[in-house]
Amino acid sequence: MDIVMVVTCAATAVIAFWVFLLVYRRLPDKKQRGPKAWPFVGSVCELVANVEHLHDWLLKYAEMYTTFTVTTTGRSYIYTVDPSVMEYVFKTNFHNYGKGKQIPALLCDLFGGGLYTADEEDWKWHLKTARYQFVPKVLRDFCFDINKEFALKGAIILANAHVVQGTKEIDLQDIFTRMAFDSTCKIVCGVDTGSLSEGLPHVPFPEAFENAENLSFKRAVDPFWRLKRFLVIGSEAVLKKDLTLVNEFTQKVINSRRVEVAASNTTNPDNVNNYGDMLSRILIICKDDSKIMSTDKHLRDMILNTLEGGRCTIANALSWTFYMICVHPLVQENILQELLQTSEKDRLISEAICGSINEKVEAYVKALDFETLNKMQYLQAAITETLRLYPAVPIDSREAVADDLLPDGTRVKKGDLVGSVPYSMGRMKVLWGSDAKEFKPERWLKDNVFVPESPFKFATFGAGPRSCVGKDAAYLQIKIAVAVLVKFFKFRMVAGHRVKYRVAPSLPMSEEGLLVRFEPR
Repeated sequence: MDIVMVVTCAATAVIAFWVFLLVYRRLPDKKQRGPKAWPFVGSVCELVANVEHLHDWLLKYAEMYTTFTVTTTGRSYIYTVDPSVMEYVFKTNFHNYGKGKQIPALLCDLFGGGLYTADEEDWKWHLKTARYQFVPKVLRDFCFDINKEFALKGAIILANAHVVQGTKEIDLQDIFTRMAFDSTCKIVCGVDTGSLSEGLPHVPFPEAFENAENLSFKRAVDPFWRLKRFLVIGSEAVLKKDLTLVNEFTQKVINSRRVEVAASNTTNPDNVNNYGDMLSRILIICKDDSKIMSTDKHLRDMILNTLEGGRCTIANALSWTFYMICVHPLVQENILQELLQTSEKDRLISEAICGSINEKVEAYVKALDFETLNKMQYLQAAITETLRLYPAVPIDSREAVADDLLPDGTRVKKGDLVGSVPYSMGRMKVLWGSDAKEFKPERWLKDNVFVPESPFKFATFGAGPRSCVGKDAAYLQIKIAVAVLVKFFKFRMVAGHRVKYRVAPSLPMSEEGLLVRFEPR
């Protein structure tokens, strides 16, 4: 009899709970704009079900509510595509919204206290040191030469693959990832890791760095990562091994640069070509500026944070740009025509050389100058239009230091994450018109001149005090690579190849990459 009662009570409880969920599911949630918030678990179930296409899931709610909330167990994530709300969070009330504790905890082993994770004084130091590098003279001298060097390497790899090996298909995402890593590494610390060498070899440092980054971000969905780190097991054991290699590489570079700079007599890095990289410049400046901290830890964090920022931005932007110009052949031809019109001198030089495609590419790259690239307004528009639809950072969040009230009336509690959604913003009809989801470089041109938009509308490079200081450097590197490759090769998608994004802090393509067919022009 007791067993019958227990079974009956249990069955009644299950039925009652099922009925409650069925009714609750149909009830409108008047308190929250966004996905349904269930008791105890919030929106977690729907979030997990849509994690593979997270950005399009958020877009669905952005189109319903310009500011909306996704709740989890104990925390709310408030997302906005409203420029006025974004300006308030990222500029007007900037000091109430910082990196917080959650993201730094996940990334601290790899990125330390760098720009990706730092608040207050550490962030100010990294911002100050970054600005020493991203100045016009450096861009036009050291950075410009490095970017041309690696664009040339990429073009020669394609030429050799096609001419020597007979290859007609290639994964451009792999090429661009290697190109971005090697060039950024040389700009930051003066070292070429060699991953873009002929044959595309496996190189320990880039591979360890990328693997450490992926494992660090995967901590966000691993509730046991702290225990695994303590016991040094599973993914945390692999991460520790990769971090050891990364730390050994950066320490070796720092030691080498300290010796070189100490042996020099210069106190002005702008006048010495041998010290164009960021690390050397900082060490030289530190000779006269005691306020610039230069401990090994600060320098190590600076190297890795800047390397990550440049690598992701450049590799992803180039991959998505070439995807767009493959899908839109007319845009590819328009870029080519602009190249021919604005770089007549370069065209004559390259075509006057009777030799291999490698020799022609080398002559063209050598003649390519800053002024020529600056004239390419359509190329600037095409890159920007790509970044509108495929931003380098699809979600940019901050943690509230104190309770707040957003301009649209949304209440924020201390500890809530509040942020913009650039991926959704670029697709909002209310911001860009009825053709918001279409790829149209012309939307950025007025009388054939590029016209920028407010960073609170076009949020790819962030906005406010923490906006990207390397924006101009990124555009320059992307322009060089596109100009060189489109000038000498024609690209189109491999039939049947599907391109999709992979959910990560940046917006890389999935592991299937960007398979294209290419041929010399």
